Amino acid sequence: MIDSEEPARVMLTYATKLFHEKHLFLEDSKVYYNYTIHSFRIELSTQAILELREARELLVDVVEGFLERINENRIISGELSHRPFTANDLDVYIDFQSYHGLYVDQRYVGWVALCQGTTFIYAFDVKNNQINFWHDRIEPYYKSRDFVKFERIAEAAYRIAHTPPGPRALEAEQYIPLKNYIR
Repeated sequence: MIDSEEPARVMLTYATKLFHEKHLFLEDSKVYYNYTIHSFRIELSTQAILELREARELLVDVVEGFLERINENRIISGELSHRPFTANDLDVYIDFQSYHGLYVDQRYVGWVALCQGTTFIYAFDVKNNQINFWHDRIEPYYKSRDFVKFERIAEAAYRIAHTPPGPRALEAEQYIPLKNYIR
């Protein structure tokens, strides 16, 4: 027997965090086990309108946050089929349900998923039954994670390189006392 309450507690507390911080709604979740836990499935939805880079970043944040929670939980980690759990042990689905994406611009991301270590990203046109092709991107999850990590490093380096120096003290001739403005 596994402790079914602990995975449910961890999932629901994480879902609450995702709701408040990422505006994701938990639609469903499952724990797959025999005598030990061998995988998790998480289904989320959102009204967000995201492009490829943002959707990839969202997926990586959700996956890494959940992996951290289950691998560091003493009760759950003792019930895992192997340690540490990785992205290969999770199925994560995020359904984007925006009206704008469905009816105005179908090139925004409509659905993103992690299945057995592979990232799938589809544009909103995947939801259109009138067409027989759609725009997608498929990549190994470790590449998705690397892209997000490298973009964050590059962004931080850019900010450091292009941040103006702190405020300088005003020189005496630049300073005009407030009383000169009051009439």
